[in-house]
Amino acid sequence: MISALAARHTKHLKTFSIGFKDEPMFDETKYAQLVAKKHKTEHTVFKLSNSDLYEVLHDVLNYIDEPFADSSALNVFILSRQTRKHVTVALSGDGADEIFGGYNKHRAEWLIRNNHLFTNTVKLFSPLLSGISGSRNSKYENKLRQLHRFANGAKQNAANRYWRWCSFIDEHHAQSLLKQKHDSDDVNHPKNYFTNSVTGGSDMNDVFEADVNLVLQGDMLVKVDLMSMANSLEVRTPFLDFEMVNYAFGLPSAYKIDRQNQKKNY
Repeated sequence: MISALAARHTKHLKTFSIGFKDEPMFDETKYAQLVAKKHKTEHTVFKLSNSDLYEVLHDVLNYIDEPFADSSALNVFILSRQTRKHVTVALSGDGADEIFGGYNKHRAEWLIRNNHLFTNTVKLFSPLLSGISGSRNSKYENKLRQLHRFANGAKQNAANRYWRWCSFIDEHHAQSLLKQKHDSDDVNHPKNYFTNSVTGGSDMNDVFEADVNLVLQGDMLVKVDLMSMANSLEVRTPFLDFEMVNYAFGLPSAYKIDRQNQKKNY
């Protein structure tokens, strides 16, 4: 969307995307190239290997002031470094998934709130899924992993389910990593603060609001700001213009996600 709109204002729009030679499941450069071709942009693709990511690990840590669980900071660091060789200011699509319902967890939440037959069927077969860990290494294993995660989430209330689906690891595992155990109040305070708005009603704007407060402020925007500034690249986020955000939250969630579509366009 941003590329399409920006291309109307310049004949020589430069666009950039990043791909992964060793992880084809995560490589979306072919879609970026289709968009670039459609809007006739000057497109550059950076293809990374796993070794490229390992090489910048210590550089990235120099710009992170506290524990940060999003490993894609490595990708963003390299993307920012390479992009800075061509431009000094870039536009990012951050915010669109959070305010218009683009994540897999949004699809899962919609199914739990609206498709009770599917949800109950998965819950019924959840004992069979419990022995299957699954992974992201293949489409088949990833589907099993997602079904297992969905089944566990469907058994919880909306607030606890949201917190779990936003988490990198579960609370028990997190506690096991700490030298000194924290009492339940310490653990539950941030959880209750960020999930207070998640009520589980028919309109899913409660989840999108929580994403803006937790995911954007605690992860996505922090990551892009730190990694771009580390490379003297200015990044702007048009989807988070206050008028855009106000407009998005003035719409019922049915305008954003339904049985077939997410981030719907009219």
